[in-house]
Amino acid sequence: MIESLSMDFAEGEVKTFQMQGEYFELLECLYPVDVLLMQRDGAQLSSLKRAEASYFARPGRFETYTIYSPQAQTVRWLIGSGDAGTRKTAGDVSVIDTVTTAGAHYYANSGVALGTAVSLLCDAASVPSGQLIVRGVSMYVVTGAGGACNVEAALIAAPAAPVDMTAGAGRIVIAHAFAATGTATPAADKYADFRVSRKLPAGWSVYLAEKAGTLAGAKVANLEVQPA
Repeated sequence: MIESLSMDFAEGEVKTFQMQGEYFELLECLYPVDVLLMQRDGAQLSSLKRAEASYFARPGRFETYTIYSPQAQTVRWLIGSGDAGTRKTAGDVSVIDTVTTAGAHYYANSGVALGTAVSLLCDAASVPSGQLIVRGVSMYVVTGAGGACNVEAALIAAPAAPVDMTAGAGRIVIAHAFAATGTATPAADKYADFRVSRKLPAGWSVYLAEKAGTLAGAKVANLEVQPA
């Protein structure tokens, strides 16, 4: 026996279900969730922390389970008996350039020249849905040699290219990095890694904006973006 269930969750909501099973699998969720599988008396059998789609548990017979969602979203899961289950990938799969639209991630290595004010990293038009989810970014802030230098950079989401770090209609700052050197400090790279989970409005793209001289600036090592 297997049964697929789907339910809308409000931000920070916990739902408790009285349902017997021996197998639990998350089929779809935009943001990670916490799942607790228990006996009827509340004794814990298994837990999934920050679980994403495809996570599963087979703890033996459980009679109660809870799902906690930190963000508003629709969650779909499967309850089964014994080894009943599925490994079907949710949605249709298609590839356009380097983007896979069934939950796989797109990694962009930035070749942005130092001192470039604004650079497009991921265009929303590159995916069929026209909507992106930013999962993480690794940024290098490079300081110049031969003089004092302050470097500031930001990963920005916007409906159109921003003018610079501080100007542009309607924008979201996803990640921000800063580094400074003194007059006697040699060139150095500062590494910053950000793990985020931000669903962008439809049509919004991802840009790197930086504020520095020509001998300094920022680069993106890895940008992790998932089509919505």
